[in-house]
Amino acid sequence: MATRVLLTRKEAAEALGMSLSHFQRHVQPFIPCVYSGQLRLYRPTDLEKWAEEKALSSRKDSRNTREPRRKSTKPYAGIRS
Repeated sequence: MATRVLLTRKEAAEALGMSLSHFQRHVQPFIPCVYSGQLRLYRPTDLEKWAEEKALSSRKDSRNTREPRRKSTKPYAGIRS
């Protein structure tokens, strides 16, 4: 059996392990697609590239450390009577 060159939206979402609606909102706008009439098709290499870029950006984000929030010294801060 030959390897698929192009995947439908549903197949692309399944390949990434996510729902179709999540794929359409969070992935589809950021990867190129091939149009065939009204059909949108995606290359597996573009899906892999997207996943790799997300993995790299997650590692960079985890290095950024923020100072923890300070707790208010006022008793009952934020509570109105």
